[in-house]
Amino acid sequence: MTTWMQLPEQARLMWLMALFLILCVQLFGLIRSFEHRKGRHWKDTALWSLLSLIFLLVLYDLPQAHNLHLWVIVIITLAATAIAVSSLYFSTRHSRWHITRASIKEAMDDLPVAGCYFTSNGTVKLCNRQMYAIFRTMSGRDLQTLSELHTALAHCRDHGVGRAQDGGYVFPDGGVWYYTERQACADGVHYTEAIFTNGTELFAANDELDRDNRELLRVNGKLRKMYARAEDRIREREYLTFKMKIHDDIGQSLSVLRQMLQNGASQEETERQIKKLSVAAGTLVYTPGAGSDDPYDALLAQAAELGVEIRLDGMLPIEPDIYDLVVQAVRECMTNCVRHAHGTAVFVRIIGIPGGYTVAITNDGQKPYGPILEGSGLSALRQSIENAGGEMSLSHYPEFLLRFTLMREEMEL
Repeated sequence: MTTWMQLPEQARLMWLMALFLILCVQLFGLIRSFEHRKGRHWKDTALWSLLSLIFLLVLYDLPQAHNLHLWVIVIITLAATAIAVSSLYFSTRHSRWHITRASIKEAMDDLPVAGCYFTSNGTVKLCNRQMYAIFRTMSGRDLQTLSELHTALAHCRDHGVGRAQDGGYVFPDGGVWYYTERQACADGVHYTEAIFTNGTELFAANDELDRDNRELLRVNGKLRKMYARAEDRIREREYLTFKMKIHDDIGQSLSVLRQMLQNGASQEETERQIKKLSVAAGTLVYTPGAGSDDPYDALLAQAAELGVEIRLDGMLPIEPDIYDLVVQAVRECMTNCVRHAHGTAVFVRIIGIPGGYTVAITNDGQKPYGPILEGSGLSALRQSIENAGGEMSLSHYPEFLLRFTLMREEMEL
């Protein structure tokens, strides 16, 4: 029967290397099974690993092993191999189907939140990578205790972390995280749970919603003013139509009276036509703008007090901001007409152009002797028009002319 020493030296060396690899596998399985040391499997693995190590040392160095039969060595080698494979298999299977510390830590690191659990004395029990990263950004060091976390939250601005209006923490990379803290209990042991939740998308959506709401309020306010102006313009047009009808009635009554006087009509018929004419004339005297809060009606009342007539060619804009600027320009030109040109009429021509209006204002007063120097009134008017995205120009020859253009898009209606 072949013994250990009768094998060639190279074969013995290969055999020892194989036994060493088997021992390494057993040690790896021992390390994996040691995580579940509450069971018995790790003790069996440790025992067989020790026996494999002793057997390897015996074959390598002791003379008593030189006469061991080859079949004994083969049986022990196969048994050690089977034990190593089974140890590795069961430890891997247990790790796959059972909860371990490593699996808990791995699951904690995969969470989309930054979480940490502190013991009752404030030390870290379990913490994931995201929490370590957030704390390092807020403080510049690693997280050790709950008190350090509270200090970092209180002085986060020292490291470039701002605070949002809704209580979130705004980090330098633009991320917004919300912090919550509560007490948790497991197996009768109390822990403090600290959680950072990523609310970057929610914060951005809320911020965009707030901007949209403010823009809607602004546009609604402009639309309400526009509708109010439109109602005033409709009433003016209705009154103008009514006034034209009264003019027609007056003209017809005058024609009838002329014929009656020429043909010698009866006194009763003449009195009836005169009464009809007086009613139409009295209706025509009515002014719908009396007592109105409209700026243009107030301008007309002011012009009447100054003895100036405003002659409008075209329709006033219905857009509130453009409407107010036109009234402001006419008022300034009316004041200058009375003060400097000593005129009695201001001519306003409004021309609609694609996307806006062009307004030209002149008067019947004295012609300017030279270029017009803008005082505080004209300078303020130019500033208002240019702030609204419009353009304004002044000319003195052959007569005073103020011209400006305003576009609806520039007014952001």
